[in-house]
Formats: sequence, structure tokens, C-alpha cells
Amino acid sequence: MSAREVSPSIIEYFSEVRFKTPLTIAGQFTKLLSRITPTLRDLQTYGRHERTIKKRLKSVFKANNIVRIGSYSRGTSIRSFSDIDLMLILEREEVRRGQEWKSSTSILNRVRNEIMSRCPYTQVVRDAEAVVVRFGSNQRPIEVVPAFYWEHGGAQNYPIFGIPSGKGWWMRTSPQVHNKFINDANQRSGGKLKRVAKLIRFWRQCWQVPIPLSGFYIEIFLAHEGICNGAKPYAHCLNDVFALLANSQCAGIEDPMEVTQVIEPASSEEKRGRTQIAVLNSAKRAYKALIAEMNGDIYESLRLWNLVFNGRFPLR
Repeated sequence: MSAREVSPSIIEYFSEVRFKTPLTIAGQFTKLLSRITPTLRDLQTYGRHERTIKKRLKSVFKANNIVRIGSYSRGTSIRSFSDIDLMLILEREEVRRGQEWKSSTSILNRVRNEIMSRCPYTQVVRDAEAVVVRFGSNQRPIEVVPAFYWEHGGAQNYPIFGIPSGKGWWMRTSPQVHNKFINDANQRSGGKLKRVAKLIRFWRQCWQVPIPLSGFYIEIFLAHEGICNGAKPYAHCLNDVFALLANSQCAGIEDPMEVTQVIEPASSEEKRGRTQIAVLNSAKRAYKALIAEMNGDIYESLRLWNLVFNGRFPLR
């Protein structure tokens, strides 16, 4: 590697620290994890926002329950990027019109309108799958996902719910059974699976246009493949994730819990294509970073991991 291939700031950095504090790749991954994990203040603020929205929803809708789902329910959220996801479990009469189901679009519109009328100074927007409530300057938003009880079923006979499909209708989900599947795999990995999931979630956000890879897909993928099991450092786990995703071309996964048919990596083929390109580039760099570390060139390995994370990997 010639000097002109490295930015002046990195050259200066290496000259400053080479003879001071010995660096390890494992240590830098641990440092990155500490930076991206939500703080107590984050959790407290989210808690206040969550209580506010729950109170508003309960005053309007006939709801069986309002439960937290998503990355915060699974312990894989990352600071500044993860939302609190709430599943508003409506009574069936709220989602039926006579003998027919109402469209998920109409239910989403109603949830949005009811929240807007009760939170007039808060930004409330609706996408194809949820209603997003943005507090202040979009800090720590809450996503509300309307749902209804569908049936008990799947591989372990857990409750299955209908949630918006993104196309105006409803699709099946069971947060409880999928959370259990991920939690069990996380225990087998000694807690490493959820930390690796956080690193991948952060990797997605390191680009001007975030990589559209589903966080839920990644957690199911890690649990299904057993990537984090055994005495493997984070660098090896990430290398394996990128390599397996690249080799499979980010293929969908048959739901191991048999709640739905296939868990997709992205919401469209266009987004899957973008994800494939990003995964392949990162796979190449992660492998080179591992080789550099094995050859004792810690600074080249750091440089390459910094490229994987688009300049957001800790160098100090």
C-alpha cells in the first residue's frame, strides 16, 4: 500500500498512536458497540413518548393490547436510528365492515388522523405499513403498527396477528415466537448474536442513502445460520455474514417458525439489488481486513474496516 492511497489524516493518526496505545480489532469493535448502544437517557425519553402515544390510542380505539415490537423489544436497537415500534392490537370489530375486512390503508389513515387530532403540535405521517409520530426535531420517533388477532398457529402454536402488508392488505406476523427464536439463538451464541445484529444495523446507516436491508431479516438470518456460535470475534462474524449474504445473493429465508412463507431481505427487488451490491463490496473488504489482521498489519486492517463502515469505524 503506497502512502498516497491513505488520507493525510489517517497517516497523521497512525504516526501519533503507533507507539502509544496498542490497538486491537476486537477492542475497536467493542468500542463501536458502546457508541451505538442506546443510553439511559435515550431509553427514558423513549419511555415518555411511548406512554404519551399509548394514552392517546387507548382513549380512542377498542384495543385488546398495545405491545412493543421491533428492535427495542429484541434488544438490537441502535442509538439515533432505531424507532420504538408499537403494535396496536385492535378488536376485530375495528377492522371489519360486515363480513369483510377493511383495508389496512383505511385503518392506517384512521390511526394517523386520530393521533393528529390529539397531538396537534406533533408531526404525524403515514407510510404503507405504520404511522410514524415524530417528536421535536424527529428525535426518538414512535411507529404505530395497527394489528388484529388472526389465529394461533405456526411451528409452536403461538398467537398470529395481521399487520399492514405495505400493499393495502394484511400479512401474518407473530412477534412473540420470532423473538423467542432469536433469543434462544442469542443464548446459544453467548449473547453475541444481538451485538452482531447491532453492528449490521449500524453498517446499514453509515451511508448517505442507507442500505435497505431489513433488520428483522438479519436477526432471523443470524439465528438460522448460527453464524455467531463458538469462539469467534466480531470481525470473523461480520466477515461470515457478508460472505454468506453475498453467496446467497440476499435470498429470502423460509420462515423457520412457519408463521409466514418467506422472510425477505428488502421490500422490493430494486432494494434487494442495492443491498446485494453493498454486501458484496463489504464482503471483499472484510475478508481483506481479516487477512491483514492475521498478517499482523493492524493498521491496514483498521483502514479496511473503516472503509466497510464508510469512515465511521473507531480509529482511536
